Amino acid sequence: MIYQPEDPSQIYFTSRKDLVAEEPLVLWVDEVVKRLDLRELYGRYCERGAAFYDPGMQLRVLFYAYCDGVRSCREIEKRV
Repeated sequence: MIYQPEDPSQIYFTSRKDLVAEEPLVLWVDEVVKRLDLRELYGRYCERGAAFYDPGMQLRVLFYAYCDGVRSCREIEKRV
């Protein structure tokens, strides 16, 4: 699969980073995932095949959802 890195500071009409500036849980989860060694996770992807979401971003979504008490994939999808 082709890796397309997630860039949380990418500029849209408003920066996504600005949207979560007042959310301490989001910032905390982001900091925790940044400190993890994800080389093993990223190593499972290669340059062949279809594009995939950034595994670090997916981990952030799961951590945030679990901290918020959401376990259902459908509920996580609605919140994202």
